[in-house]
Amino acid sequence: MWQAQSDFEMQEFVKDKTKEVASEILDGAIAINPIKRDKKTGCDYCNFRSVCGFDKRRKGFEFSNLPKMSAKKVWEEIDGVDR
Repeated sequence: MWQAQSDFEMQEFVKDKTKEVASEILDGAIAINPIKRDKKTGCDYCNFRSVCGFDKRRKGFEFSNLPKMSAKKVWEEIDGVDR
């Protein structure tokens, strides 16, 4: 039961976050802000890297570091509940 509830909660979180980001994009907030963890970046998986203009060699262009988190910490960040 807990796994099913957790899956549902995660789906709801992702759905809400997607709506939030989509709304920001429609409002004109299209900042280039890729993430980086170890040697991997969001650019490695992005379909728009050839046209987005992000260049880490240019001043003001930096990756946002994504820390490693345990599943427990992820859930705490999502809903503020200590699991």
